[in-house]
Amino acid sequence: MHILFLPKWYPNEYDIFDGNFIENHAHSVKLVAQVSVIFVHSESKSENTYRLTQQNNQGINEIRVFFKKATSKIGVWNKVVTLFRYFQAQQLAYKQLLKTHGAPNLSHVHVLTRSALLAIHLKMKQNIPFVITEHWSGYLKANGLYKGFLKKMGTELVVKQASGITTVSSQLKEAMQGHRLLGEYTVIPNVVDTKVFVPIETNHSRTEILFVGNLLQMPKRILDIIRSMNVLKQHYSNFHLSIVGEGVDEKACQELINELSLNQEVTLKGTLNRAEVAKTMGESDFLILFSYFENQPCVINEALSCGIPILVPDIPGIAERMNEELGIMIPTGDLEAFDAALLKMCNSHGKYSKQSIRAFAEQEYSEQSIGQQFLTVYQNALKHG
Repeated sequence: MHILFLPKWYPNEYDIFDGNFIENHAHSVKLVAQVSVIFVHSESKSENTYRLTQQNNQGINEIRVFFKKATSKIGVWNKVVTLFRYFQAQQLAYKQLLKTHGAPNLSHVHVLTRSALLAIHLKMKQNIPFVITEHWSGYLKANGLYKGFLKKMGTELVVKQASGITTVSSQLKEAMQGHRLLGEYTVIPNVVDTKVFVPIETNHSRTEILFVGNLLQMPKRILDIIRSMNVLKQHYSNFHLSIVGEGVDEKACQELINELSLNQEVTLKGTLNRAEVAKTMGESDFLILFSYFENQPCVINEALSCGIPILVPDIPGIAERMNEELGIMIPTGDLEAFDAALLKMCNSHGKYSKQSIRAFAEQEYSEQSIGQQFLTVYQNALKHG
């Protein structure tokens, strides 16, 4: 079976972490099928209208096409040109795919709606069905970015043509259904490479806490997390928080750390590669999140694969896969509960079983498990068309 991934986001030369969770899904699917990826991205400075690259990424055939960004002074015209060039870029990549790997049996669209243009075309012209995986939190009420007549109309038209839809959480499935996006849904969570994210034996002289994510007050509440470290310091002095990531509030984070004299307790580590994140996670005692909203965060799966417990809000996308053996869950947005749980976790993280947490992650989030779940979706899509 040859599956064609059509992602809106995917790692590229402008952002090596863009949609890396989609790349992870591709690595799980390659265990059960041949996988090709066509990814399209605009670029401002380009001599040619289109630029194509192709590579093999550990068994995944990746074709990226970059198109020249429209730069006229008329906004509406730019949008029309962008849409045209995007589809042309997809077709250029598809011609290359036919030359090197042949036609796919099925298209797999990741994140609507522009990325589905080629999938719709292939279904109409060659009767190649497609399925959708949605990751975008814009459908959630707490986010509210799913709006606009054209956006909604286009999304509804694409969803009606799909032979299957998967979401990374039940919360996201229900949110999409609430927007009249109806179809055959399957919940398949984000995947983790359990060969990279592994438990590490440690012997710390202090409690090592970890946050991994975008440094944003909204929705990650990163500044509130730093303030909570100042509260924790009054009751439990022997700890250290590593903050991995970058974002628009990074400067504000460092200023707050300086203001609260937390330079010994809190370190901004910036962006790390996957191996570095895995090592940092394995060497940590527990992971924390305090977001206003999430779908099904990859960092949770990765932390559990490393065998470390988690402190997380009871956001539906998190709560549906949470249990007491994995850590502590608090009411979303409750700062007092978060502060209390931080202190409790500092005093009790050692009671959690690394082996049990790791076993849960392997069963729920491993490439083998996720690959088989996608295979079932593909088989059903091909059977029913």
